[in-house]
Amino acid sequence: MIPPNSNERKIQKIILPGQTPEGEHILSVLVKRSYEIIPGKPCIRSEVDQKLISGDVHYGDPMSSSVKFETDYIPFKIATDVVLNGKAYAPKGKPAEVVDVSLTIGRFQKVLRVFGDRVCHYREKGDPIFSEPIPFETIEIRYERAYGGVDIYSKPDLPCAYARNHLGRGFVISNHKKSIENLPLPNIEDPEDLITPERLCVGHFIYWERQPMPQGLGWFSKYWQPRASYAGVMPADRRIEQELRKAYAKVVPLEQRDLYGETQFRDMDFRFFNGASQ
Repeated sequence: MIPPNSNERKIQKIILPGQTPEGEHILSVLVKRSYEIIPGKPCIRSEVDQKLISGDVHYGDPMSSSVKFETDYIPFKIATDVVLNGKAYAPKGKPAEVVDVSLTIGRFQKVLRVFGDRVCHYREKGDPIFSEPIPFETIEIRYERAYGGVDIYSKPDLPCAYARNHLGRGFVISNHKKSIENLPLPNIEDPEDLITPERLCVGHFIYWERQPMPQGLGWFSKYWQPRASYAGVMPADRRIEQELRKAYAKVVPLEQRDLYGETQFRDMDFRFFNGASQ
């Protein structure tokens, strides 16, 4: 035991019940340790450990901003999340139009291409025109600046959100002046899969999967595809779920019971619990 007057730091920890992918019930001990990373020097332990986070923390309003810190309260993960909240800096502090940035962990590396602010201009009977990037010194690496967004002009009675990132910019269905003119373009892209004037307009919402994956280094929302598609029934809860379905079937209208029986919840894919960017 640590004496009451000891200078030993208080360890951030909690015990959570959970399940493994095989349906085994477990108790997980979550411990949080914080470190100072200073270029050119050994990594050292911080004087104070950051607190465990019980729920997702957003940059602003949860309805209109990305996740800054995802909850630590996950009892089982099948992989390690590597997440970076940071900025892209122009080399030597001199404003630049385009900068490549990367995050490297061992043999793994992710590269992003970061553009200064750009917009679209409508061209009748032709592909849109992209403006030249405005030189920048720093740009935050956040999903609000990645590809995505909501198109409210192509079909005003049915706004269409990009399923992989409704917070981003550049997603548009139709090549109409109201949709295109001054449309903000993404600042952050995959250098191997850049958006171009030729592919900017989706044409129809059913083709959204043809568009680029939004790029970032932060937390990828639970509500975006493909992560959202991994959610399902936890393995040890399937028996209870089936018993409840049988009970509920009795109150489903007779003409809908066959469809109800055919419609099943999928099994939980434990990739759902990993929230790092691809």
